[in-house]
Amino acid sequence: MRVETPQGTISAASVIVTVSTGVLGAGSIVFDPPLPADTADAIANLPMGLLSKVVLRARGADRLGMTEPTHAFRRLDRLGDPFMSFIAWPRDTDHAIAFVGGGAAWEVAPDPRAALDLARSQWRAMFGAKADGIFAEGGFTTDWGTDPHHLGAYSYARPGGAGAREVLGRPIAGGRLIFAGEACRTDGMAGTVGGAVLDGRRAAALVIGEKDRRHH
Repeated sequence: MRVETPQGTISAASVIVTVSTGVLGAGSIVFDPPLPADTADAIANLPMGLLSKVVLRARGADRLGMTEPTHAFRRLDRLGDPFMSFIAWPRDTDHAIAFVGGGAAWEVAPDPRAALDLARSQWRAMFGAKADGIFAEGGFTTDWGTDPHHLGAYSYARPGGAGAREVLGRPIAGGRLIFAGEACRTDGMAGTVGGAVLDGRRAAALVIGEKDRRHH
């Protein structure tokens, strides 16, 4: 196996590929010879979803009368409203975290300012016209949707494509090429960091087992 990079070519007996299906689907990595048709179809059936986080920090002690160390809520008045939920003052800290998913997340992904404005507008809709005045200027947003190393937050299976996870995890080229990550999990751990870690271990065990078999 050879991996060609801008810094040079790396040779190895086996390769474990752990990039997201977003990166794979975008063609950011080229395989020569091309991937088997069933593997390519599995990647196409496991696109990336997006759940972004927007963090707003309080400018002072005002918590709008919320006295519990953590509050969770969301606003959804009518069908078509952007989905956004909040966790405010988690473990008695000084910030609120907004979670935005679906189409709304992709819409604001290229513009952090738009994501911050959406979070503030949703906060005002729940708590009043001046409620977002308790927050300092600016804020923080995750960039998973636009980061070329991710292009999304987690994989999801298209309708009828649940079997793609098992297919993607199958070793290729006699065990010399293995895809690993949350997208390959079939045990309920898909879409999680824990699932990604466990699947990396699965792939490593396959490589070690194949290496031992060849030596014997």
